Amino acid sequence: MKKAGRPVPVVTAVVYYGEQPWDGVTNTKIDYSAFEKGDGTMCTLFEEIARESQNKGREEGRAEEIISMGLESNFSENSILEILQNRLDITLQKATEYFKRFAGQVHT
Repeated sequence: MKKAGRPVPVVTAVVYYGEQPWDGVTNTKIDYSAFEKGDGTMCTLFEEIARESQNKGREEGRAEEIISMGLESNFSENSILEILQNRLDITLQKATEYFKRFAGQVHT
């Protein structure tokens, strides 16, 4: 792509076959103007997407561990939800989603 060129918008369709329920698009917070701020290559955009994915993965991993430890310590669901909200700085809705997703995976 030439420096004066502009990227062409692309629509991507995804067919999800995973075991976990689909939780939607994961990169909705990406600053697509980062492409224009960078060196004019797609690498800038890909780096932004990768960074966003890493952050989400870390949050999910921490949530899973908090839920696991809470259940193993016989904490109530409400206590675990409160801890998730405080430690991860997330909404009650997001904490509840994580709880529903990971609580069934804990083997005590």
